[in-house]
Amino acid sequence: MNILSQIIIASSIVGAISLVGIVIIMQSKKQIDINLKNVIGIASGVLLASVFLELLPEVFENPAIDPGNFFAIMLMSILGFYLIERLIHWHHCHGANCPSDSKTHVAVTNLMGDGIHNFIDGILIATAFLVSPEIGIATTIAIIAHEIPQEISDAGILLHAGMSKAKVILYNFIFAMTSVVGALLAFFYTSRFESIMPMFIAIAAGNFIYLALADLVPELHREQEKKKIAQHTLWLFAGVAIFWLISRIDK
Repeated sequence: MNILSQIIIASSIVGAISLVGIVIIMQSKKQIDINLKNVIGIASGVLLASVFLELLPEVFENPAIDPGNFFAIMLMSILGFYLIERLIHWHHCHGANCPSDSKTHVAVTNLMGDGIHNFIDGILIATAFLVSPEIGIATTIAIIAHEIPQEISDAGILLHAGMSKAKVILYNFIFAMTSVVGALLAFFYTSRFESIMPMFIAIAAGNFIYLALADLVPELHREQEKKKIAQHTLWLFAGVAIFWLISRIDK
Protein backbone atom coordinates (compact mmCIF):
# COMPACT_ATOMS: atom_id res chain seq x y z
CA MET A 1 0.00 0.00 0.00
CA ASN A 2 1.47 3.38 -0.98
CA ILE A 3 1.86 6.35 1.38
CA LEU A 4 -1.07 8.31 -0.08
CA SER A 5 -3.47 5.39 0.49
CA GLN A 6 -2.26 5.03 4.08
CA ILE A 7 -2.79 8.77 4.68
CA ILE A 8 -6.33 8.67 3.25
CA ILE A 9 -7.30 5.63 5.34
CA ALA A 10 -5.82 7.04 8.56
CA SER A 11 -7.41 10.49 8.15
CA SER A 12 -10.77 8.90 7.22
CA ILE A 13 -10.70 6.81 10.40
CA VAL A 14 -9.99 9.93 12.47
CA GLY A 15 -12.89 11.70 10.76
CA ALA A 16 -15.21 8.75 11.37
CA ILE A 17 -14.42 8.94 15.09
CA SER A 18 -17.00 11.75 15.17
CA LEU A 19 -19.67 9.04 15.10
CA VAL A 20 -18.32 7.53 18.33
CA GLY A 21 -19.25 10.62 20.32
CA ILE A 22 -22.72 10.66 18.80
CA VAL A 23 -23.34 6.97 19.57
CA ILE A 24 -22.19 7.34 23.19
CA ILE A 25 -24.26 10.48 23.77
CA MET A 26 -27.35 8.87 22.22
CA GLN A 27 -27.25 5.60 24.14
CA SER A 28 -29.91 6.99 26.46
CA LYS A 29 -33.46 5.84 25.71
CA LYS A 30 -34.64 9.42 25.36
CA GLN A 31 -32.71 12.58 24.61
CA ILE A 32 -34.40 14.29 27.56
CA ASP A 33 -32.88 11.67 29.87
CA ILE A 34 -29.42 13.08 29.14
CA ASN A 35 -28.29 15.64 31.68
CA LEU A 36 -26.91 18.06 29.14
CA LYS A 37 -25.35 20.30 31.76
CA ASN A 38 -23.13 17.41 32.82
CA VAL A 39 -22.15 17.05 29.17
CA ILE A 40 -21.55 20.81 28.96
CA GLY A 41 -19.31 20.56 32.02
CA ILE A 42 -17.18 17.78 30.60
CA ALA A 43 -17.10 19.51 27.20
CA SER A 44 -15.81 22.72 28.78
CA GLY A 45 -13.08 20.79 30.58
CA VAL A 46 -12.00 18.96 27.44
CA LEU A 47 -11.88 22.15 25.35
CA LEU A 48 -9.80 24.06 27.90
CA ALA A 49 -7.50 21.11 28.54
CA SER A 50 -6.88 20.64 24.82
CA VAL A 51 -5.68 24.24 24.60
CA PHE A 52 -3.48 24.39 27.68
CA LEU A 53 -2.24 20.79 27.76
CA GLU A 54 -1.81 20.09 24.04
CA LEU A 55 -1.97 23.05 21.64
CA LEU A 56 0.04 25.64 23.59
CA PRO A 57 2.80 23.22 24.73
CA GLU A 58 3.15 22.09 21.11
CA VAL A 59 3.69 25.70 20.06
CA PHE A 60 6.32 26.48 22.69
CA GLU A 61 8.25 23.33 21.84
CA ASN A 62 8.89 24.85 18.40
CA PRO A 63 11.60 27.54 18.63
CA ALA A 64 10.73 28.81 15.14
CA ILE A 65 7.33 30.09 16.30
CA ASP A 66 7.10 33.71 17.47
CA PRO A 67 4.95 33.68 20.67
CA GLY A 68 3.92 37.29 20.09
CA ASN A 69 2.50 36.55 16.65
CA PHE A 70 0.88 33.35 17.88
CA PHE A 71 -0.98 35.04 20.72
CA ALA A 72 -1.96 37.94 18.46
CA ILE A 73 -3.60 35.47 16.05
CA MET A 74 -5.24 33.65 18.96
CA LEU A 75 -6.65 36.96 20.28
CA MET A 76 -7.94 37.87 16.81
CA SER A 77 -9.53 34.41 16.65
CA ILE A 78 -11.38 34.99 19.93
CA LEU A 79 -12.57 38.43 18.80
CA GLY A 80 -13.44 37.06 15.37
CA PHE A 81 -15.64 34.30 16.79
CA TYR A 82 -17.33 36.88 19.02
CA LEU A 83 -18.20 38.96 15.94
CA ILE A 84 -19.37 35.87 14.06
CA GLU A 85 -21.65 34.92 16.96
CA ARG A 86 -23.07 38.44 17.14
CA LEU A 87 -23.81 38.45 13.40
CA ILE A 88 -25.38 34.99 13.48
CA HIS A 89 -27.43 35.82 16.57
CA TRP A 90 -28.65 39.08 14.96
CA HIS A 91 -29.45 37.34 11.67
CA HIS A 92 -31.49 34.57 13.30
CA CYS A 93 -32.83 36.54 16.25
CA HIS A 94 -33.91 40.14 15.76
CA GLY A 95 -37.13 41.79 16.74
CA ALA A 96 -39.87 40.46 18.97
CA ASN A 97 -39.73 36.95 17.48
CA CYS A 98 -36.27 36.12 18.87
CA PRO A 99 -36.39 33.29 21.44
CA SER A 100 -34.28 34.02 24.50
CA ASP A 101 -32.79 30.53 24.48
CA SER A 102 -31.67 30.45 20.83
CA LYS A 103 -28.28 28.72 20.58
CA THR A 104 -27.66 28.62 16.82
CA HIS A 105 -24.46 30.59 17.32
CA VAL A 106 -23.11 27.94 19.72
CA ALA A 107 -23.57 25.20 17.12
CA VAL A 108 -21.96 27.23 14.33
CA THR A 109 -18.99 28.26 16.47
CA ASN A 110 -18.45 24.68 17.62
CA LEU A 111 -18.62 23.27 14.09
CA MET A 112 -16.16 25.86 12.78
CA GLY A 113 -13.70 25.10 15.55
CA ASP A 114 -14.13 21.36 15.08
CA GLY A 115 -13.53 21.70 11.34
CA ILE A 116 -10.29 23.62 11.91
CA HIS A 117 -9.16 21.18 14.59
CA ASN A 118 -9.75 18.15 12.36
CA PHE A 119 -8.13 19.92 9.42
CA ILE A 120 -4.99 20.32 11.57
CA ASP A 121 -5.19 16.64 12.59
CA GLY A 122 -5.22 15.68 8.92
CA ILE A 123 -2.11 17.76 8.28
CA LEU A 124 -0.35 16.13 11.24
CA ILE A 125 -1.26 12.64 10.00
CA ALA A 126 0.00 13.32 6.49
CA THR A 127 3.29 14.84 7.62
CA ALA A 128 3.82 11.94 10.06
CA PHE A 129 3.31 9.31 7.33
CA LEU A 130 5.69 11.19 5.06
CA VAL A 131 8.37 10.70 7.72
CA SER A 132 7.64 6.97 8.07
CA PRO A 133 4.63 4.62 8.18
CA GLU A 134 5.45 3.69 11.79
CA ILE A 135 5.36 7.32 12.94
CA GLY A 136 2.19 7.84 10.90
CA ILE A 137 0.42 4.94 12.62
CA ALA A 138 1.56 6.08 16.07
CA THR A 139 0.38 9.63 15.35
CA THR A 140 -3.00 8.37 14.12
CA ILE A 141 -3.52 6.29 17.27
CA ALA A 142 -2.59 9.26 19.46
CA ILE A 143 -4.99 11.55 17.58
CA ILE A 144 -7.81 8.99 17.87
CA ALA A 145 -7.23 8.82 21.63
CA HIS A 146 -7.52 12.61 21.81
CA GLU A 147 -10.51 12.76 19.47
CA ILE A 148 -12.85 10.42 21.36
CA PRO A 149 -13.48 12.75 24.34
CA GLN A 150 -13.45 15.72 21.95
CA GLU A 151 -16.17 14.22 19.75
CA ILE A 152 -18.29 13.26 22.78
CA SER A 153 -18.07 16.91 23.77
CA ASP A 154 -18.97 18.11 20.27
CA ALA A 155 -22.06 15.89 20.08
CA GLY A 156 -23.20 17.13 23.49
CA ILE A 157 -22.67 20.76 22.49
CA LEU A 158 -24.72 20.38 19.29
CA LEU A 159 -27.55 18.69 21.19
CA HIS A 160 -27.39 21.50 23.75
CA ALA A 161 -27.68 23.98 20.86
CA GLY A 162 -31.01 22.40 19.90
CA MET A 163 -30.02 20.33 16.87
CA SER A 164 -31.94 17.17 16.05
CA LYS A 165 -30.14 13.84 16.24
CA ALA A 166 -30.09 13.57 12.43
CA LYS A 167 -28.48 17.01 12.05
CA VAL A 168 -25.95 16.28 14.78
CA ILE A 169 -24.86 13.14 12.92
CA LEU A 170 -24.75 14.88 9.53
CA TYR A 171 -23.00 18.13 10.45
CA ASN A 172 -20.58 16.62 12.96
CA PHE A 173 -19.51 14.00 10.40
CA ILE A 174 -19.11 16.53 7.57
CA PHE A 175 -16.92 18.86 9.64
CA ALA A 176 -14.97 15.94 11.10
CA MET A 177 -14.04 14.79 7.61
CA THR A 178 -12.04 17.98 7.08
CA SER A 179 -9.24 15.78 8.43
CA VAL A 180 -9.14 14.11 5.00
CA VAL A 181 -9.00 17.50 3.27
CA GLY A 182 -6.13 18.61 5.51
CA ALA A 183 -4.27 15.35 4.94
CA LEU A 184 -4.54 15.55 1.15
CA LEU A 185 -3.49 19.20 1.00
CA ALA A 186 -0.56 18.50 3.30
CA PHE A 187 0.52 15.53 1.16
CA PHE A 188 0.60 17.56 -2.03
CA TYR A 189 1.78 20.86 -0.52
CA THR A 190 3.87 19.80 2.46
CA SER A 191 6.44 22.57 2.29
CA ARG A 192 3.79 25.31 2.12
CA PHE A 193 1.83 24.08 5.15
CA GLU A 194 4.77 23.94 7.52
CA SER A 195 4.98 27.74 7.71
CA ILE A 196 1.26 28.36 8.38
CA MET A 197 0.56 25.51 10.80
CA PRO A 198 1.03 27.79 13.85
CA MET A 199 -1.70 30.05 12.46
CA PHE A 200 -4.18 27.15 12.29
CA ILE A 201 -3.25 26.07 15.81
CA ALA A 202 -3.74 29.63 17.11
CA ILE A 203 -7.18 29.89 15.46
CA ALA A 204 -8.26 26.54 16.91
CA ALA A 205 -6.98 27.50 20.38
CA GLY A 206 -8.85 30.80 20.27
CA ASN A 207 -12.02 29.04 19.19
CA PHE A 208 -11.83 26.46 21.98
CA ILE A 209 -11.20 29.11 24.66
CA TYR A 210 -14.04 31.30 23.40
CA LEU A 211 -16.51 28.43 23.08
CA ALA A 212 -15.73 27.09 26.56
CA LEU A 213 -15.69 30.37 28.47
CA ALA A 214 -18.18 32.49 26.51
CA ASP A 215 -20.83 29.91 25.63
CA LEU A 216 -20.58 26.79 27.77
CA VAL A 217 -19.41 27.83 31.25
CA PRO A 218 -22.07 30.61 31.43
CA GLU A 219 -24.67 27.86 30.98
CA LEU A 220 -23.32 26.17 34.11
CA HIS A 221 -23.53 29.46 36.01
CA ARG A 222 -27.30 29.50 35.48
CA GLU A 223 -27.74 26.56 37.84
CA GLN A 224 -28.93 27.56 41.31
CA GLU A 225 -29.29 24.21 43.10
CA LYS A 226 -26.19 23.53 45.21
CA LYS A 227 -26.16 19.78 44.58
CA LYS A 228 -26.29 20.23 40.82
CA ILE A 229 -23.68 23.00 40.92
CA ALA A 230 -21.30 20.58 42.65
CA GLN A 231 -22.17 17.84 40.15
CA HIS A 232 -21.54 20.07 37.13
CA THR A 233 -18.28 21.30 38.63
CA LEU A 234 -17.08 17.73 39.11
CA TRP A 235 -17.87 16.98 35.46
CA LEU A 236 -15.92 20.07 34.39
CA PHE A 237 -12.83 18.87 36.28
CA ALA A 238 -13.49 15.34 35.00
CA GLY A 239 -13.25 16.66 31.44
CA VAL A 240 -9.82 18.12 32.20
CA ALA A 241 -8.71 14.91 33.94
CA ILE A 242 -9.91 12.65 31.14
CA PHE A 243 -8.09 14.68 28.52
CA TRP A 244 -4.93 14.76 30.64
CA LEU A 245 -4.99 10.98 31.19
CA ILE A 246 -5.56 10.24 27.51
CA SER A 247 -2.83 12.68 26.49
CA ARG A 248 -0.38 10.66 28.59
CA ILE A 249 -0.95 7.61 26.38
CA ASP A 250 1.30 8.91 23.61
CA LYS A 251 3.99 10.35 25.89
